[in-house]
Amino acid sequence: MITAGRSPAFEARGLGVQRAGRTLLSDLSFALHPAQFTALIGPNGAGKSSLIRAMTGEWPAQGDLRLFGQARTHWPRRTLAQRVAVMPQQSTLSFDFTVREVVAMGRLPHRHLRAAHNAAHVEAVLDELKLTALAARPFTTLSGGERQRVQFARALAQIAGREEAALLILDEPTAALDLAQQAAVLGLARRRSALGTCVLAVVHDLNLAARYADRVLMMQGGRLHADGGVASTYQAATLSAAFGIKVDVEHTVCDGAPMVIARRMP
Repeated sequence: MITAGRSPAFEARGLGVQRAGRTLLSDLSFALHPAQFTALIGPNGAGKSSLIRAMTGEWPAQGDLRLFGQARTHWPRRTLAQRVAVMPQQSTLSFDFTVREVVAMGRLPHRHLRAAHNAAHVEAVLDELKLTALAARPFTTLSGGERQRVQFARALAQIAGREEAALLILDEPTAALDLAQQAAVLGLARRRSALGTCVLAVVHDLNLAARYADRVLMMQGGRLHADGGVASTYQAATLSAAFGIKVDVEHTVCDGAPMVIARRMP
C-alpha cells in the first residue's frame, strides 16, 4: 500500500557503486514508500547487500539518494538513526552483553528521552518476540536463530514509537530461523508496515517473499531485473532469467500465493 501525499521513505535515481575497480551496481532508480513491505530478491552476487550498504551510506555511491524527501547527505547521523533501522546479515558482537542490553542499544539514538520511556519500548519488543525469558542471557551464548531474533528486536526497538515515519531494512532476517520463527519475524515486519513503516527485506526464500511482500525488487548482475507487485514479477520467464535456472510458478490452494519450483537439472 502506498500512502497518498507522503514522500517516499527512500528514493534513488541513477544509483551506482564501484569498489576496487569493479562496478557492483549500475543505474538503479526506484522509490520505497511508507506502509509498504518490499522484498529484495535475486541470486547470490546480484548486488542485494551492496544496495543496502549504498542506501545506508556504509559504501559511497553515485546518483541522487533521498530519504524522506531530503538528500541523504543532509541528514544528521543521530536524526537519521532515529528513523532508519538496519538488521545486518550477520552479528559481530563479541562481548557478553545481555539480550536486554543488545535490544536496548536500539534506543541509543533516543537517549534524550526519559529512561523509563525507552525501557518500556525495549520490554515491549522483548515480549513481542518472545525473548523475555532470554533477556538476562549473554548474547554470545545464544544459538544462531536466537541471535537473529535479538538483532531483529534491536532494530524494532530503534524505530519504536516512530513506526509511521521510519525505514526498516532487514538483510536476510530469516537466516538460521525455523519455519515458525520465519513466519513470526516476517509477520511482525508486515505488521510494522501496516503501521506506516517502510520495510525493505532481503529474502532468499522466494516463496516466503511472495507470501509477505507487497512489492518485489528483483536484482540480477547489479541491475534491477524487475520491479512490481508479486503477481507481475513472479513470472516463470522473469524468475528463470534472473536466477539462471528453469522454474515453474504454481499457486497454493489455500490463498493463491505463487509458489516457485525449480526444475530438476539433468
